[in-house]
Amino acid sequence: MIKFKIFGIDLFVSVSFVGIYTLMLYIDTTGLMLPTAIATILHEVGHIIILIAFDSKPEKIFLKVGAIGISGDFMLSLKQELIMLAMGPFFNIVLFLCFFCFYTVFNELFILNLALVMLVVGVFNLLPIIGLDGGDILKILLSSRLK
Repeated sequence: MIKFKIFGIDLFVSVSFVGIYTLMLYIDTTGLMLPTAIATILHEVGHIIILIAFDSKPEKIFLKVGAIGISGDFMLSLKQELIMLAMGPFFNIVLFLCFFCFYTVFNELFILNLALVMLVVGVFNLLPIIGLDGGDILKILLSSRLK
């Protein structure tokens, strides 16, 4: 594990994460790997922004192959947790709108790819599957309504 400290948050990056992403960027012929990495990171930034707004600053962020984890002593109410979970996809969708507007002005394929990947990442994370934001939102809503 490689460890950094950014804004007082410990960031742990596995060597395999760096290796796999480097390889994927190198062999990518579609040009979609970089926009996907950017969209995924910005999705997590959406969660982190709302955690900081709720005075629940993350202590550690883990970047591993297939997963990004955020940990800390989060003291969130049910409503705050739902907002935090929804903020990642919401951030992606808002950024989709921004980048799509930029694309209409600058007409650059990279900006269009980034916009579309932002939309896909945001909508995908809203799917009601446990482990995705939508599944966690559904789980919280159902567990609060059902015994």
